[in-house]
Amino acid sequence: MKPEKEIMAFDRAMKLTRNESTELFGRHVNHQLASLLKLANGDMRFSRAEGIYLYDEGDRPFMDFTAGYGALNLGHNPKEVIEAVHQAQKLPAVLLVGFSPLMGALGKTLASILPGDLSVAVFGSGGAEAVENAMKTARASTGRQKFISCVNGYHGLSFGALSVCGSERFRMTVAPLLEHCELIPFGDLEALERSLRGKGVAAFIVEPVQGEGGAVVPPRGYLHGAAELCR
Repeated sequence: MKPEKEIMAFDRAMKLTRNESTELFGRHVNHQLASLLKLANGDMRFSRAEGIYLYDEGDRPFMDFTAGYGALNLGHNPKEVIEAVHQAQKLPAVLLVGFSPLMGALGKTLASILPGDLSVAVFGSGGAEAVENAMKTARASTGRQKFISCVNGYHGLSFGALSVCGSERFRMTVAPLLEHCELIPFGDLEALERSLRGKGVAAFIVEPVQGEGGAVVPPRGYLHGAAELCR
C-alpha cells in the first residue's frame, strides 16, 4: 500500500539524521551509491561550504579535492557569483516570450575570450547535454551518420552520449544504443586513420585525458595528429 502523501520541505529535510538521509537516498535515488558511501563512511552530512572547504554539522572543515569534476573551479559559493545570482533573481526565472538580455551578453563574452572562430553558443546544464548538441550539430553540418570514439572513453549517460561511451558497464543495461558508432583504441592514430577512410564519419569524439578510463594520458602529439586526420 502506498504511504500517505508527505511533502518534505527544506527545513524538514535538513533536520533528518545522517542515517535517515542515507536511507531515503538509497530508497528513492540510488541504492548502490548509498550503500557504497555508507560502507566507506562517505555518507556524511555537510551543513555549509565555502571555497575549497566543506563543513560538517559540527563545523569541522574538510578540503574538497573533487571540485565537482571541474564544475566548481571557482570553489563553493564564491561571493562574486552569489552576488550576480542575487542580481539576476530580479529577472523572470522562465521566459518563453522574448529572451533574457544576459544570454546575448554571455554569448558575446564567450565568443570574445575563447579561441577559434566561435560566434554562437548553445547553453546547457551539463557535459552530457553538450555532447548531445555536438553530435546533432556534427550530423546536421556534415550530412554523415557515423561517430568514432575511444575504448574506455566517457562522455555522459544520456542516450546519445552513452552511445559513444567506451565502457561496457555503462552501456550493457540499456543496449542497443544508437547505430553507426565505432570504438577504437585511445591514443592510436593508425586506428583512427583506418576508421576515417570510409568518408562517412560525422565526428570523432575524444577526451584529452581519459577520466573514467583510469586517468590515461595519450602519447605526445596524439590530439594534434587526430585533429589533422579529421580535417
